[in-house]
Amino acid sequence: MNRFSVLCAVLVLILAQFACGPYIPPTNNGSGGGNDGGGNNGGDSGPSSIGLVERILQFVWAGPENSLTEVTPYRDLYNGEAVKITDGGKAFLDFHNQIQVTLYNDSHMGGIYGEADPSLPNFVRMKLIRGGLLGKVVSEGNSTEISLAFGTTVQVLGTTFFVVYDEASGYVSVGNFDGD
Repeated sequence: MNRFSVLCAVLVLILAQFACGPYIPPTNNGSGGGNDGGGNNGGDSGPSSIGLVERILQFVWAGPENSLTEVTPYRDLYNGEAVKITDGGKAFLDFHNQIQVTLYNDSHMGGIYGEADPSLPNFVRMKLIRGGLLGKVVSEGNSTEISLAFGTTVQVLGTTFFVVYDEASGYVSVGNFDGD
């Protein structure tokens, strides 16, 4: 009887293997698809690009917050990543022609998150840690949300906007044009 139980257990495991398929461990490729600029992840089924980072002037860094790499001349941007501009650099972020942002001088933005839902307007959320940005909401009905380091949130409903955060003093300047 004991041999019969073991044989049944082995048979069940073999049948489960055929029914479920082989175990394929997940890959961690959330840091982006390199500098191809086309939003192509090399054909894998990993995370999709939420936008593109383009270097306008030198010293633009992007990627996971703890391992930023220099952008030369552009790269895809993925959820949860950061963009940092140093030493007078300038970068252009294009969230798939929905929301466009220009970062300049010594800005640092982390926790960038974007979502494209076919039934809802696209939105982008980002945390401005230092510096400032100029932006434009391209399509009517879209919005963007900027959270600042100390908990203030700026909800942009208009067309053209700017946000400047002075890390030393904690002052924020916000402008919104052609909108609410």
